[in-house]
Amino acid sequence: MAKRDVIRWAEATGKPYGICGITFSLRGSTATQDDANAAVSETVRVFNGARFVYFRDSVSLELARSLGCTCPVMEFGPDGAFAANVREERKALAFLEENNLKARSFVVRRQALMMAQVKKNLTAG
Repeated sequence: MAKRDVIRWAEATGKPYGICGITFSLRGSTATQDDANAAVSETVRVFNGARFVYFRDSVSLELARSLGCTCPVMEFGPDGAFAANVREERKALAFLEENNLKARSFVVRRQALMMAQVKKNLTAG
């Protein structure tokens, strides 16, 4: 998330915003040490100002909750990384069969539900 850009945009426009497909941790993506408490607190404030935040993974979601995020909608929501067109057909079909899964019935459905929720949250009062 380009936190500073979100802050500037929100202050300049006063419009509602939401955040999708992010990883949240105490350490920046290229850092070797945890971020300062002030930086983490600022991120939590940005989350709290959002109508929704969809995290790329459950670890990020739980961290946000543990730090007191109060955003009205915080959920797991896969992003574009899950839409890559890279596949090993035989291995994929074997995995589905071994796990009693039906092809094309779980990720797509989850993304459709997430996008419906995003639209709802953007148009809410």
